[in-house]
Amino acid sequence: MNRIAHILSWVLSPILIPTYAVFAALWITPLAMLPADIRWNVVIVTALVTCVLPAFAIMLLYWMKIISDPGLNNRTERLAPYVLTILCYCACAWYLYSIHSKEALFAYAEELSERYGVSCTPFVGDMGNENTVDNLFSFIPDLDILINNAGISYVGLLSEMSAADWKKVMATNVDSVFYTSRRAIPLMLRKQCGRIINISSVWGNVGASMEAAYSASKGAVNSFTKALAKELAPSHIQVNAIACGVMDTDMNRCFSAEDMEALRQEIPCDRIGDPAEAAGMVRSLLSAPEYLTGQIITLDGGWT
Repeated sequence: MNRIAHILSWVLSPILIPTYAVFAALWITPLAMLPADIRWNVVIVTALVTCVLPAFAIMLLYWMKIISDPGLNNRTERLAPYVLTILCYCACAWYLYSIHSKEALFAYAEELSERYGVSCTPFVGDMGNENTVDNLFSFIPDLDILINNAGISYVGLLSEMSAADWKKVMATNVDSVFYTSRRAIPLMLRKQCGRIINISSVWGNVGASMEAAYSASKGAVNSFTKALAKELAPSHIQVNAIACGVMDTDMNRCFSAEDMEALRQEIPCDRIGDPAEAAGMVRSLLSAPEYLTGQIITLDGGWT
């Protein structure tokens, strides 16, 4: 956000500094020496630029919390969603990661860069691997927001699940959150602000038959979220999680049409969740008050 202040200063300084000089000269030079037809035009325009524009800039910065009351500096609790769009255009770098769909990942990164004019770096790797995460963060000098979205599931009887499958689920769903958070926290502590959002599941709240490993991993994410929020709250870093219900994502492609219809009938909203709704909830958390931390926000259409 400080970059926005710098940009505004770069824009306004070339205007304000010479104008203040002219305004001072008007006080020194008798107005009577100016031609009558331009005398008051000069005074009015000068006053407009020297008074109204700075006042407007200060009000804008105050509202965006770039300038704020003592105790509110370096916080972003009043940022409205459309201010985030302004940040994308002004000064923002995004880092996207995925272990699959390399072509789709790079295409999406290019689309975001073209649409918003931001630096968008795609990274292919397993976030459940410590060395992979360390390598990713070696390219990240600064960080405001961390969104942990990596996740896989295993559907089947626990008695038939191999140790390798168990470890894979835990590495992807739990270890990745630990590795990325551990590397992100020092970057956020330097500025005494930041937001960590973990994408979880309602199965982490209530558990699911045939998905014991997945339920256990998401329950761990929920507990991790609550504990880390308490640890980082004094440093003005928010940590929250979104417990999603049944969403129209690739993870649920393993279920038949009949299974999905049976799930739909159990949901009070009478439909499967749209991934865009989960994205909207992430955006809401990014603009939420700092006091909202350590929460597991359930997004399931009233299902659980």
